Amino acid sequence: MKKMYHFFILFLILGLAGCQQTKNPSTSSSIVIKDYLSITEMISQGEGNYRIQGRILKIQNSNNSFRIWLQNINERNQKEAILLTNCQFNDTLKKGDWVIAQGSYALINHLPTMNAPVLTKVEAEKEISLEPTICTFPFWQNLNLYDLNQYICLKNVHLMSINEENNSLIAEWESIYIPIVIDCFQDMLTYDLISYLKENFHLNQQMNFNGMIDIAPNGVDYRLKIVEYTDTSIANISNETKKIHLYGINDFHGAVLENGNEMGIVQLGSFLKTKKAHGNTLLINSGDFFQGSIESNYNYGALLTDCMNEIEFDCFTLGNHEFDWGVSMIQNNQKRKGDNGYQTPFLAANIYQYDIDSKEIGDYAQLGEKYTIKTLENGLKVGIIGVIGKDQITSISSQHVDDYIFLDPVPIIQDLSDELKTKKDVDVVIVDCHTDQDSITENASVFNPAKITSISPVSNQRYVDAVFCAHTHQNESQILNGVPFIQTSGYGRSISNIELEVDKNGNVSCTTYTNLYSLDIKYTDEDLHQIVEKYTTITDTVGQEVLTQTSASLDRYGTLIHVVTAAMADYAKNNDIEIDYAIANSGRADIDAGEMTYAELYRSLPFDNEIYIIETSGRTIKNQLNYSSNMMYRLDSEPLYDNETYTIAVLDYLALHRNTDREYNYFPDAKIIGKYTHDEYELFNYRDLTAEFLRNIEFLNVDLYSYEQPQHNKDLLNQFVTF
Repeated sequence: MKKMYHFFILFLILGLAGCQQTKNPSTSSSIVIKDYLSITEMISQGEGNYRIQGRILKIQNSNNSFRIWLQNINERNQKEAILLTNCQFNDTLKKGDWVIAQGSYALINHLPTMNAPVLTKVEAEKEISLEPTICTFPFWQNLNLYDLNQYICLKNVHLMSINEENNSLIAEWESIYIPIVIDCFQDMLTYDLISYLKENFHLNQQMNFNGMIDIAPNGVDYRLKIVEYTDTSIANISNETKKIHLYGINDFHGAVLENGNEMGIVQLGSFLKTKKAHGNTLLINSGDFFQGSIESNYNYGALLTDCMNEIEFDCFTLGNHEFDWGVSMIQNNQKRKGDNGYQTPFLAANIYQYDIDSKEIGDYAQLGEKYTIKTLENGLKVGIIGVIGKDQITSISSQHVDDYIFLDPVPIIQDLSDELKTKKDVDVVIVDCHTDQDSITENASVFNPAKITSISPVSNQRYVDAVFCAHTHQNESQILNGVPFIQTSGYGRSISNIELEVDKNGNVSCTTYTNLYSLDIKYTDEDLHQIVEKYTTITDTVGQEVLTQTSASLDRYGTLIHVVTAAMADYAKNNDIEIDYAIANSGRADIDAGEMTYAELYRSLPFDNEIYIIETSGRTIKNQLNYSSNMMYRLDSEPLYDNETYTIAVLDYLALHRNTDREYNYFPDAKIIGKYTHDEYELFNYRDLTAEFLRNIEFLNVDLYSYEQPQHNKDLLNQFVTF
């Protein structure tokens, strides 16, 4: 016989708690059968009477109130307790005997009960074994009351703590903490099991636990109940499937501090450091990490690079906004080391040198590595390839990337995967890409699987086993051809989690692909806190400056940009620069009504775009205003004529924008005649220009910057207006 279980004595304890019992010393030797039967047959005989056949698993001596507990194995492999009260039998019964119980059956105090059943000992050759159901992570996440009492196995969980005071353990599994309570029926046995655990296992060890799903006294939280030594074992990683725990972030955009549902780098990083300490864990950063706040921009990403090295990310793929400060800043951050000497590998597999005039592709650009290889504690070798979307070069101010080209990542991923699997003996290939799922899969679907998820004719394995996406700030989690693709909405609002398993034959499967939301995670790491504090002592002072008071909130797609273009026009007037229009594109965040601080403005206008003065045609201006989200301030009261030449102030990103063919496309006929400058600024960007403008306005009436104002109304371009 394999293993026979007796968890439902727990229900006996609960069921008897409300029953009055008297202890009679003179009858202390009488036998009370208070046991389980492995039920193989339960037949209704009508009018509430049943016939049950099963095997006794345990007998206890107690008072003279005869009770038997039957253990039922139903079609879901679930254990149910049936209490037999006032049993009638003639034979001497012992553990292991097969019996038939006949009697009335009903729910009493929510407990299945047989009252006064007649027990008959029978001969039976059939032996049954009860094996636990392997519990999957999604199952545990979605427990409900119907799952109570199931006999399950939690495989490869980490033992986090042993509490002798309340006979409990804490296990960590897939980023959640599971309480495990020990109930051995007798204090001595419970103590022995705790001692056994402390002597034979250590904290953070991977273990297996067999037990029954139970609910905590609060009636809300679920837990696991274990009974004996055989319920615990060390996870046999070498002979079983090996796990890889992957956690990723994307498009963090400098969200250093906690803000609403954005967890901030200390909380996010503390959580990731905890995960990394468990072993067999990789941390993925999919780019656009630095750009976006005064706390990060003020030091050109040094703060977040130091945090990234402290957390020990396993890779960091360059995103388009990593280029906003020029290539030199990428290289400066790449050279930085953590206090322990750790350097996060920067990845940029498909970025090559480029001659903008001849359109010739040069050598690999060396802005990062093509891939990095990590060997885990379980012996698995994991290759991580980092790529950026080929069209994202158009999302960068062209002056920073005219010497580079982003090649199609798909064939590069395929080639590098073959190299990793055939020459580097890599077991698993992960793609860390700064592009969205549709781009990297070429809009593949279940019926048209992506090329990178197909089987390579070179390695005879799948090209990739998991893909972390970015750039579009969309919550994505999907399986295509067996490969998980995942992305968060960015800003540290959530963390991507993928769990992979590799069997003894090298087959890779995904067991979990989900986004973990930040507000469920609370940790604090002192080292990370000190890094942030070191830099923010400077930025806090600068960022807290109140620029003005506003009458209403400012919309990043409307009124905020109208204020920006008004500031551009105001600067031109005050500096004798003759322009007809000022044009800017949308911001990154709205600003609430009331006090507006410099830090809030920084978050809304995080980019260091300069303001160019160009000459261009009326037709080009119309195209840019009528077929885009760009906003304007109009200084010329006359209609805009297609064939006339106008002088405008415009952000450099727009003035110098190139398309995928690397041709100027927003203002193709533009002639650059200058740019805005300021004696107090080495680089005078549109954010600081707007701040200077607002400092001179004590109270900003937002109504004056609405679309209805003729200076901002694009519908009136063909008309005369008065200001």
